Amino acid sequence: MRFSHFLVLGAALASAAAIAGGKSAEMVRQAQAKLSAQGQYSGRVDGVLDAKTQAALRAFQRSRGLKASGQLDSPTVAALGIGAPGSAAAGASGERRAPRP
Repeated sequence: MRFSHFLVLGAALASAAAIAGGKSAEMVRQAQAKLSAQGQYSGRVDGVLDAKTQAALRAFQRSRGLKASGQLDSPTVAALGIGAPGSAAAGASGERRAPRP
């Protein structure tokens, strides 16, 4: 196997681990974009929860007084203001509206 094959395999495994941990590649991508905009992440916005992304997450978590796990846990998702459309974390205010009758 060539080195490039290991890189591709490693990226696929990291992405699979993020998804298995309940975090989609899209959510990781959103976190990377937010962290990048805040100057806390300088890597590729590719949806891979790699070591560089985890380091940026830990720095962000420490700056917000959160547990510095390097993972996209619920408090971190909420603090970043990211998430799936319609989720509480997706909106800036985190408010949910009651459905109309």
